[in-house]
Amino acid sequence: TDGALEAAAENAIKQKTGARGLRTILEQTLLDVMYELPGTNDVVKCVVSEDVINGSAPVTLVTRDGAHIPLVSESFISARKTA
Repeated sequence: TDGALEAAAENAIKQKTGARGLRTILEQTLLDVMYELPGTNDVVKCVVSEDVINGSAPVTLVTRDGAHIPLVSESFISARKTA
């Protein structure tokens, strides 16, 4: 989402890491998605919101029939434990 892009950019700016930091933020956010998606046939969309970037919500996968499936990752669980 637009909010996710803004949140990722804001995090990179706060960390003073620039474009490489932005890449790292997105890679960390999508790490589990990169492993899960190749094994699924019915997912048509991966939704990353501002809350996902900030660690307060999981990535959501959307299937062909419109079902929204939260992809709860280890990093999301860890973030929730420390919050």
